[in-house]
Amino acid sequence: MTVRVDTDIQDAMKQAALGASEILRGLSNADRLLLMCQLSQGEANVAQLEAAVGIHQPTLSQQLGVLRRLKLVETRRTGKTDFLSH
Repeated sequence: MTVRVDTDIQDAMKQAALGASEILRGLSNADRLLLMCQLSQGEANVAQLEAAVGIHQPTLSQQLGVLRRLKLVETRRTGKTDFLSH
């Protein structure tokens, strides 16, 4: 039995799989997963996240950058403070 797949559907499925694999790769880091869990409780600034999850600021900023690039975290600026949410 031969299964026939529309090439447009197949291409769309490949693109969706690539996107999903990028997100899963991003979440495969324990620090980033911990940050996402913390942000699921509500928005926070970097100092609040640092205190809540115990990740030092340089590492925290690096991991938040990865999450921003993946569009898993949004930033809202108030004055000089950035608030992050997911």
